[in-house]
Amino acid sequence: MGWMGSFDRTGLDVTWSLAIEAQFYLTLPFVIRRMTRRSLFYLLAAVICGPPILRALLIHYWVHGDIAAYVLTPCRADALALDALCALLARNERAWRYLSLSHTDR
Repeated sequence: MGWMGSFDRTGLDVTWSLAIEAQFYLTLPFVIRRMTRRSLFYLLAAVICGPPILRALLIHYWVHGDIAAYVLTPCRADALALDALCALLARNERAWRYLSLSHTDR
């Protein structure tokens, strides 16, 4: 879709978001097992910051950049990485205390 600049006309175009999630969530466990929590935090932060820049570059320089920025996995990884970062922070006691509603009671 990103290469052609249009959605598929065979009816499979609705599956692109499932494909992105599958690629991300099949890769993520292997990454998590091989990294420390600290390095995983930095990797997820980089993945959150990188896609907006990639989307801007694609839109500006690629012929079909508007579609590519919408459908390609590296361009959508920021939202998925934000989910993983939230899960990582929820498992950190200090971060959880800071993020929980009970920190307003201080």
